[in-house]
Amino acid sequence: MATNLTVEQTARHGTDLGFTVHVVRDCVAAADEAMHGASLANLDLATAGCLTAEQALALLS
Repeated sequence: MATNLTVEQTARHGTDLGFTVHVVRDCVAAADEAMHGASLANLDLATAGCLTAEQALALLS
């Protein structure tokens, strides 16, 4: 999924709707590494924060 497009918009929308949203940072990407990094930085501030897949799985246990 494109971090700077679909992921960022969907995560922000979920947060706006009152959901606790964590983006799984090692499961998303963008065509440009700089855009990817900038989107993840924005999402760290606009959502409940970014996690790795390992961290997300640990939360589900």
